[in-house]
Amino acid sequence: MIQIKSLKRLLLSASLLVLLTFSANHSLAFHRHHISNDSTNFAEKTTIKKISFLVGANFTKYLPTEDRKSLGDVTAPFNLGSEILLSYPITQDWNTYIGINYQYGKVTSTHPYYGRRTWFHELSFPILTDLPSFKLFKSRFLLRTGLYIGTNVKIKRESRGNKLTADNEWRDVPLNYKDDRFICDYYFGLQNQNLNALSPFYFTFFIKHQLNTNFLNKDDITKFKFGVQVKIKL
Repeated sequence: MIQIKSLKRLLLSASLLVLLTFSANHSLAFHRHHISNDSTNFAEKTTIKKISFLVGANFTKYLPTEDRKSLGDVTAPFNLGSEILLSYPITQDWNTYIGINYQYGKVTSTHPYYGRRTWFHELSFPILTDLPSFKLFKSRFLLRTGLYIGTNVKIKRESRGNKLTADNEWRDVPLNYKDDRFICDYYFGLQNQNLNALSPFYFTFFIKHQLNTNFLNKDDITKFKFGVQVKIKL
């Protein structure tokens, strides 16, 4: 009788031990799975929110005003500039951008004896965002829009063939543009994502329209400009 009671107690103790062990293992496995999911979600969120930099060059075409064209003045085929953008992803397919942009430009005379020429340097700060992409002719395109806000940091003008330069040599023309050099451009860009996938470079075809009127728009260039931006992602 005593042996039967001892056996029952032993079986009961063993059953409780097995039950406790199973519960502990199940709880540990659940917590491991939960921690693993949290780590995965954190990694995904970290990946989605990763900030990156885009660095590259601008090739911008300016257009001379009608007065400058009537004198035979022209602009360069493309004027070189540079840009650095900080890209912040809101979602996997939607990015916003802020950065800094430098752009050089020139309007010059083609006449051998008279005319004028103007150099200018722009410094601006882009604030951009992506728009929904779309598919056309088996290619996917990405749209980008925003503002470039800045100033002309330096303008230089020379003239010849008039009272100031009777000897047909280029001479500096005094300018007063201190209070009239603000720039606010509306920007619209288009990227071919299929083309971008073939190389480490990002090609963006863009147009800009200046929303305000400044010193250069009165005599030298129109408010419309266009070109290509080539960037690499860091």
